[in-house]
Amino acid sequence: MIPRYARLRRAACQGGMRTHVEMGKQVTATIVVFIFCLLYTVAIVAQDRNQRSATETASAKAQVSKLGFGKRVHVKLRDGRKASGRLTGLAPDHFVVTSSQGAASAIAYADVARVSTQK
Repeated sequence: MIPRYARLRRAACQGGMRTHVEMGKQVTATIVVFIFCLLYTVAIVAQDRNQRSATETASAKAQVSKLGFGKRVHVKLRDGRKASGRLTGLAPDHFVVTSSQGAASAIAYADVARVSTQK
């Protein structure tokens, strides 16, 4: 009876070893697929953010160009700062707002959250 039990135990241990190795391969494959999906998602989000930023920059540039040189404006920046004054300079990548005290601020179109006219 002891040899038979020993054979069964040995067979069970060897089968368990094969299952353990196969399970390790499945876990590794699952982790690799998960990491790939995570990195792909991050890349899509970054691309969407860049496209949105380019659209917002073009919109800000169009608004400033539409207002025209010399108009009084309020500008709210993406970082929360504000600027008020007259449009005294327009360039392809930025514009200049000069305050009533005479301080000129060069503002990049990419930094603009909102532009409105002063009343």
